Amino acid sequence: MYSHPDRCTAPPLNRSALHWRARRNRTNAERLGAELTVLAMVHGATGLAPDKTIQSRFDRVNLGADAVALVRFRSDGVPSTIAVPTFRTWCRNDRRTLAISIAEGAFAAGRYVQVVSPYDVVLQPRLANATVIFGAMRPPIAGDARAVRDRIFADGGITSLRACEDALDCPSSRERIFGLMAGGVIAIDLAGDLGSDSTVRLNPDGWSFDWDVLGWQAVTYR
Repeated sequence: MYSHPDRCTAPPLNRSALHWRARRNRTNAERLGAELTVLAMVHGATGLAPDKTIQSRFDRVNLGADAVALVRFRSDGVPSTIAVPTFRTWCRNDRRTLAISIAEGAFAAGRYVQVVSPYDVVLQPRLANATVIFGAMRPPIAGDARAVRDRIFADGGITSLRACEDALDCPSSRERIFGLMAGGVIAIDLAGDLGSDSTVRLNPDGWSFDWDVLGWQAVTYR
């Protein structure tokens, strides 16, 4: 039976191996950050510049860009940073606990930070659906929002993606409907296969993006 070598007795990595591991970890964190950004933007989030103060707090305890991905958006009108540890960081209890303590300390200092499991970010098929929408979406044109809104109201408050496409009736209907989602006008169910039968709802008047729309369980709360 295969067993992992004892971490304490395994031979030390040479400099080139250490460099490769650091590069791989940074790539993993960058990918998680990009995936989270896609999820947020297709759900109507507005991106903000990184909070350098938050980044420095993580850097000081050796949880830099190779260990934790940090993205910042406006959530419910408040600038908020989401910290996503890499799988390697998350699976080490001491590192995960350290990331949570940094987030809690930052919040106590007046900055809104949440720590989210990387498993929540890569949840399928939601991530795959969001990636398709992000790559295909186009800006809607004048009248698109009204046409889709009228169709949803006519169908009792919920309708299908196919019905919304019929309401626009043009070759780029689906792509512009995706643009309406990214603009916060509508919500498309991404929990199942994305297709003509996907359900579409209107967001309430005055709606603004909130991380809760992604349905994950943040480790730290506001």
